[in-house]
Amino acid sequence: MICKSQTNLIFQQNKLGNAAMNTTAISDGQFVAIADDFTLNQTSNVTKISIQGTQISNNLQSRSTGLMIYIYNDDNGKPNGNPSDLSVMPVAKIDISNTSPAYHLVQTSFQNYTYSVDVNQIISNLILQAGVKYWLVFIPKNNLQTLSVNNLQDTFFWWTGIHSGSYAMSISPTNLYGSGNGVITWFDATYDGVTFTIEGTNNLGINEEIFDSSGITISPNPAIDKVKILTEHKIKKILLYDKLGRTIKSNVINNILDVSHLQTGHYFIQITTEKGQTIKKIVKK
Repeated sequence: MICKSQTNLIFQQNKLGNAAMNTTAISDGQFVAIADDFTLNQTSNVTKISIQGTQISNNLQSRSTGLMIYIYNDDNGKPNGNPSDLSVMPVAKIDISNTSPAYHLVQTSFQNYTYSVDVNQIISNLILQAGVKYWLVFIPKNNLQTLSVNNLQDTFFWWTGIHSGSYAMSISPTNLYGSGNGVITWFDATYDGVTFTIEGTNNLGINEEIFDSSGITISPNPAIDKVKILTEHKIKKILLYDKLGRTIKSNVINNILDVSHLQTGHYFIQITTEKGQTIKKIVKK
C-alpha cells in the first residue's frame, strides 16, 4: 500500500522579547537580509517554512509583493553564500510573488504577521540531512522604491528568537543604509537568533512513495548489485538512504550506483540535477 508520511514540526525557534531585525527587498531588487542557522534532528523532507515578525505601519499586506527564501550550508559560522553571489549555489532557493499559491501572509494581531511558504509546491523534494548545520535566509519583497531610516516603519522586522546555535547574521550587498563597507558581507547582527518554524516529513518509510515528473529513471529495479540512473540532465549529487532516512555510504561511478553491499530491502536514492532534487525508491534483492 502506498501512503504519505505525516507532516510534523521538525524545527522551531520561539520568539524572545520584543526586539526585531529588518529584512526587506525593495522594488529594484536591492535588499537587506537576515540569516539564522538551524540543525534538524532527523533527515527530513521540508514541506513548509514560516517566519514571524512585525511591521509598525500595520499595512504589510498592501506593501508585500512576494518573498525569497534561501538555504545555505555553513562556512565557519556563517552562510557559505548570499543571494547576490551567483557563484555559490544554495541548497535551496525560493523566489515567488504574492500571487503564488505557495505564498501566505497572515496578520496574527495588531502589527504582527506570519509569512509562510508551501515549499513542496515549489521544490518537489527538499531533503535536509540530520545533524547538518544550515542557514535560513528570508527576504520579503516590498513595493517601496527606496529604503532609509525614514521609511523603515513600512518594512518587515523579523522577531528575534531563542538562541539555538550561532548568532543571527545580516547583510546588505549594496549597502542600502549607507552604514559602511562592513554590511556588504555577512556580519553578526548582535541578536541570538530569529523566530521561525519548519515543517516536514521525517519518515521516509517503506510505505512512502515520492512521485516526481523529472523524467529520471533507474534500472534495474529491483536490483542485485548495480543501479543505473538515466536522465537527460547533468547529475550533481547522488545520496542513498535506508527506510529510516539514514544516509548510507555508497559508491557512484558514471551514474551507476553500487548496491551490492546492501542487505535485502527497500531504499531511497536522492538525485540532485541542475533542475532540482528527486527521490526514487529502489528494492535490493
